[in-house]
Amino acid sequence: MFAGDINNGLLYCFTLNEPRDNILINQSYQRDTKVLADNQVDDTREN
Repeated sequence: MFAGDINNGLLYCFTLNEPRDNILINQSYQRDTKVLADNQVDDTREN
């Protein structure tokens, strides 16, 4: 899934799980997954 941010000009790419109802974070994600435990990107660090 791709999502764009019109205010900051950022483009995000998310991998969805099989039923496409959640974002899949797997071994290809290189950063700290603990900050995404709530499944919400609501501050700059999670961005």
